Amino acid sequence: MLRLTPRAVEATPTERVERFSITTILDHLDHPVAPTHPARYRARWAATSPRTEHAILEGHTGPVTGVCAVTVEGRTMLASTSNDQTIRLWNPTTGNLVYVYTAAASCTAVNNALIVGLHTGLISIAI
Repeated sequence: MLRLTPRAVEATPTERVERFSITTILDHLDHPVAPTHPARYRARWAATSPRTEHAILEGHTGPVTGVCAVTVEGRTMLASTSNDQTIRLWNPTTGNLVYVYTAAASCTAVNNALIVGLHTGLISIAI
């Protein structure tokens, strides 16, 4: 349930129950979480299709311009690029941020390659 509701990790017990109630409805789960715990609200229905995301990765301060899988030291990582001129490497299993690289100018991810534009006019491509 925490994987489906990542913001519940740092929530108070009441907020966690409230957020879990939304996840339960959105993902069509059969059993409510802590049905007797006090909560300000509980989701009863949702007019939406089941969602497919399993995690929300937060950290970029600008629009995300690309995402691709990369291999770093033999491990498959998820790389995201942004207009905030950073490349962030994520553990795709846990969703944890592993490393932040500040790019010199701009960067994007295309077809499993990271492309970084440098102020010197050079382009760096990592596959």
